[in-house]
Amino acid sequence: MQARWTWTGAHILIVEDESITAADISRRLKNLGYKVIGHVTSGQAAVQAAQNLRPDLVLMDIALKGTLDGIAAADRIREQCAIPVVYLTAHSDQATWQRAGLTGPFGYILKPFEERDLHIAIEMALQRHALEQQLAREVNLNAALAALSTALISPLSLEDISALVLDYARRLTGSTYGFVGYLDPQTGHFVSSTLTRDIWETCQVADKSIVFEKSTGLWGWILQNHQSLMTNTPAEDPRSCGTPPGHIPIHRFLGAPAMVGGTLTGMVALANPDRDYTERDLSVVERLAALYALAIQRKHTEDELDALNRELERRVIERTAQLQAAVTAERQQRALAEALRAAAAALTSTLDFDQVLDQVMECMETVVSYDAANIMLMDDHGDAYIMRGRGYAERGEAGVPSTVRLVVAETPILRRLVESGEPLAIPDVHAHPDWRETPSTRWVRSYAGAPIRSKGQVIGFFESEQRHTPFLHGGPRRAIASLCQPGRRRHRKRPPVPVAAKRQRATARRAAIQRRNAAKRLARATHPLDDDLRLH
Repeated sequence: MQARWTWTGAHILIVEDESITAADISRRLKNLGYKVIGHVTSGQAAVQAAQNLRPDLVLMDIALKGTLDGIAAADRIREQCAIPVVYLTAHSDQATWQRAGLTGPFGYILKPFEERDLHIAIEMALQRHALEQQLAREVNLNAALAALSTALISPLSLEDISALVLDYARRLTGSTYGFVGYLDPQTGHFVSSTLTRDIWETCQVADKSIVFEKSTGLWGWILQNHQSLMTNTPAEDPRSCGTPPGHIPIHRFLGAPAMVGGTLTGMVALANPDRDYTERDLSVVERLAALYALAIQRKHTEDELDALNRELERRVIERTAQLQAAVTAERQQRALAEALRAAAAALTSTLDFDQVLDQVMECMETVVSYDAANIMLMDDHGDAYIMRGRGYAERGEAGVPSTVRLVVAETPILRRLVESGEPLAIPDVHAHPDWRETPSTRWVRSYAGAPIRSKGQVIGFFESEQRHTPFLHGGPRRAIASLCQPGRRRHRKRPPVPVAAKRQRATARRAAIQRRNAAKRLARATHPLDDDLRLH
């Protein structure tokens, strides 16, 4: 604000209880170019007139009749209206000066006075008041900018920062209404959450929203042209398109775009102060809008960084899972290789069928997790017998493996394994339609089974059962196939029925022939890519 060297036209209120003196003062003021907007004779009337007329300055006689003298009245005017007061007095005693000085007067005029003295006192008072107001505005503006700067580095949401900007903008400009908003970086729509905190209940526009897909009227002109706009006669402004039904009447309007490096990020808009907007108001709002633009940019940048961090975390988790899966697969392959070597060693060291089955079960345990497992073989009649089992004794079922005989055609799970030729994993047996619960299997929660095939024919099964965790598949299933094949190919032993018992009593000659043939079959059975005998 530039200093003014003349205040011609300033509105002055005279407080003087002597009518002749008041008339003389009024005449002199008019000669000096001031406007006398009122004359009162008491302290109470002076306070009321100051509140109603809002003069630029009050000439106050100290010696007034009534309960309020001039000094007390001036003190109330200063507190309630912030209007400068210049004292008129014929008293020059020390006590009066000290008491008057406590009210913060802007000047003294001793009666009688010259017109020149009156002019100088008024001009000095108005100039001092203007400078104090300017300083107060700068202090308030700097406080607002400091608060907003602090908000920039705080965890406040963009909605809360918008509300803070609006609060300071309204207070610094004396505006009754206003809104502050930002452009959505994804859609480009204008979003003003401050409407819900400011004029939501007052505005009666139908289908109102805080998101605006189109920008129209005076505020739309600001967004479209990236320029500030100030008008104290919006109804006459050609950029205005009026207001919709139910909208708050707009008598004065001021708005500024929030720009960062030529990029529009939002805007600050205000309306309806009890006075006209000035260039000072426009400057204040533009400074607030510039700071608000930085807040918007910072929040958008934080959102982008958060999105990138989330994507990076997702990729790290995904890659970690892949690496863990690869490590697990490698361990499984190593365990499978060790199990195959152990099985091969068992085959080359003995031809005893029982020993081979025992060795296979031990090898199974190294590559397949289970609580109980068994190997079943089928006889020529389609019945399946458990040849080897583990984990049943721990559940009080020591006799189950040797006594269980299942008719494959009447057992849904086994029938499915035969018909499909594929392994079967059941994470929850209670939810599977083919599962048949028996008193001995009530503890089972999950099941895995696989057919053992030889030359395209299913000749048996491997079954494993668990109380909790679902079974793995893939590598362990191939392990089951590889481990079960060698013993089965070398030993065509059937379940322990009389016919099978006779076959076990082979002659030494047949044993020698078996050893030679088994050696040939062993090479094929233990090879990972053996297509003749495999478990699918």
